[in-house]
Amino acid sequence: MIEVLSKKMLGERYSRAIKSVIIAFTVYIGLDSLEYKLNISTNVFLFSTFFFVVGVMIQALSSDDNAQYLKGFFSMPFEKNKVNTEYCTIMGMYILTARASLLFAVYFAFASPDVISVLMLILNFIFACLASMIIFAFLKTKFWISAITFIAGVAVAFLVNTNIYGIIIYAILTIAVIFPVMHIDPYRFMKNKTSKIKISSKTKSNHFLIQKYLLRYIFSNKSFITNSLVLIAFGCFFVKMFENATETNAVDFLPIGLAMISINTPFAIVISSNKKLREKLEVMPNKMSSFCIPYTMTITVFYLVCYAVYILALYFLGVKADLTAIISAVVFAIESAVIVCFLENKFPITKWSVETDLWHNPRKYIIPIVLMIQGFLIQFI
Repeated sequence: MIEVLSKKMLGERYSRAIKSVIIAFTVYIGLDSLEYKLNISTNVFLFSTFFFVVGVMIQALSSDDNAQYLKGFFSMPFEKNKVNTEYCTIMGMYILTARASLLFAVYFAFASPDVISVLMLILNFIFACLASMIIFAFLKTKFWISAITFIAGVAVAFLVNTNIYGIIIYAILTIAVIFPVMHIDPYRFMKNKTSKIKISSKTKSNHFLIQKYLLRYIFSNKSFITNSLVLIAFGCFFVKMFENATETNAVDFLPIGLAMISINTPFAIVISSNKKLREKLEVMPNKMSSFCIPYTMTITVFYLVCYAVYILALYFLGVKADLTAIISAVVFAIESAVIVCFLENKFPITKWSVETDLWHNPRKYIIPIVLMIQGFLIQFI
């Protein structure tokens, strides 16, 4: 299992993983050369890492590609005692290289963690991967197990001290969750498989109900919502981190957080991820009015909701948005929607083999970069 799945998730001869690590290392070198250090709390980063890893791990475990792979794998003889740990190992390597590497690059570039903090971060990451397996496996059948596991991870991240005892606590927790993971029924990782949204070729009217389709698209996969919440949490962490590390007013960094939230993939790959939909759009009459405008309006509303939750969360954290931040949220939402619609309409992603290729295509960073530049300009105006 581990050989076949590693090729799928990490690329042939780990090519995709190596590429991600090189990119993260380049980012680290560039940021570290600025020689700008921040006083970042280890506990805050432990919580952020745990929250982030659990979110993206559940998202990856929910992938239809992985569900299909497991279906084929389980049709052959396998060792139940090894399959879960091997599955967790590959998914953890994928999360580390493809998703968390940039987060760690930024942290190590701006912070100066000691050896104890680094060891705690490593153990926290391993614990988060194992805990994600438990959370996902019992999410729909025994929710209380998933809830207790998640709450325990958050509590430890906030309450543990950055010393040798903290390392011991994380080591004990990591060893303790290995055994439950090994004895989970492997078939549990197939039960949460999301269903594909089928596009019927028969319609009762000529009107293309794009809004209804997009809503079904989002709510058919809870990982899309989880992805949004993770980005919002990371944006809040970014603002509070700079508020604690600098004398600048936290609200000045709020537009930059809005730009970070725009790295939201689900709506940005609606056409690219569905070949049948793409073929229908190519022959659709009045494409602009029937699809592009409703698509843009729906994405605008989606981003406005995400930005509203982000601003509300910051309000409860003591950061009050000013008029500039609110106007920026509206402008960013409209601008993001227009760019997404243009890219999906004119430059859909067609060369992809697995679903993760879509999620990590470099095209997803066009909007965040544009908005990030505007956010920095707004900060200095």
